[in-house]
Amino acid sequence: MGGYFGAEASQETPDTQTSLFEYADGAVLEFGTRGGFTNDEGGVRIGNLFYGSKGWLWIEENGRKWQSYFGPKNEKGPGADTTDPNSEPTGLTTTEYPHYQNFIDAIRAGDPRVLTCDVLEGHLSSTLPHLGNISYLVGRALVFDGKTETFVDDKKADRLLTREYRRGFEIPSSLNTRSHEQARK
Repeated sequence: MGGYFGAEASQETPDTQTSLFEYADGAVLEFGTRGGFTNDEGGVRIGNLFYGSKGWLWIEENGRKWQSYFGPKNEKGPGADTTDPNSEPTGLTTTEYPHYQNFIDAIRAGDPRVLTCDVLEGHLSSTLPHLGNISYLVGRALVFDGKTETFVDDKKADRLLTREYRRGFEIPSSLNTRSHEQARK
């Protein structure tokens, strides 16, 4: 659920959204995004907050600072502040090393081993935001089959899993299926 509450909508994704994901083992993940005005949460105004059974973690918007907290008293755990331009990224912040440049470097080298993030890992990690957005666009809860990477009995939602490609840039469905099968092995 959510909506676009800013100026005239310039995007398909809402600027305020809450998505709930329930896994087969019963685990639940809540993802919330708030555009525009927001309150402080644990002294944090912008960034990513992750809550777990033992505490929570904050990662600054650009990934250069992060801090974990444990227990009901929010006792500080591991953290890092690499905002000093001369410092080396460490821990979680290494994922924020210029990943766009890394992607271009791998393409130019023709070598996927150059990638900081494996292509399948990148695909899987981007799945949840896409699923939340598709649910928002169709206006209802959905059931997703991770093995077939399709929605259960929902052709309308399935159509939003891809897009219409420009002529000459189509991806054959047989290649797409084969790639997924090889990636899973």
